[in-house]
Amino acid sequence: MRTTYCGLVSEALMGQTVTLMGWAHRRRDHGGVIFIDLRDREGLVQIVFNPDRVATFRLAESLRSEYVISVTGVVRLRPEGGANPNLASGEIEVLVDGKAPIREGAGSYFGEIALLRDVPRTATVRAATDVELYALDRDDFLPAVTGHAGSVQAAESVIGTRLGMSTV
Repeated sequence: MRTTYCGLVSEALMGQTVTLMGWAHRRRDHGGVIFIDLRDREGLVQIVFNPDRVATFRLAESLRSEYVISVTGVVRLRPEGGANPNLASGEIEVLVDGKAPIREGAGSYFGEIALLRDVPRTATVRAATDVELYALDRDDFLPAVTGHAGSVQAAESVIGTRLGMSTV
């Protein structure tokens, strides 16, 4: 489960382990170390993936903008010269520890309602085996689902079933 929001990670959490969930806002690969600016409703925080943590690093290599991810890591000061004065969290970063699943996205019973209703996704999906994930961002998803009366009705029915309520 999430322990805090990206925009609330600060020096007050220095040395603590946090679990964050959000959208990959930006991905940068700087000679083997991968940085993800993770975004949620509260803001951005920089996430760091080191190649010495092979499993999470391989997953980080496949991350792209707008992927929904969950990470667990330790809050630390950014190295000297690495601060970003343009971010509220620009003095710190989160070093992924490799203990939590990190790549998640839309799929069966995950994320579609959030995309349709434009609300934060709150579910977590963990694959027990290798999977191939196909994900659409909201701009691609909405026209595909709402562009036809029959698909709108089907989507509303699914939402009603999943939420246990009528959507009419």
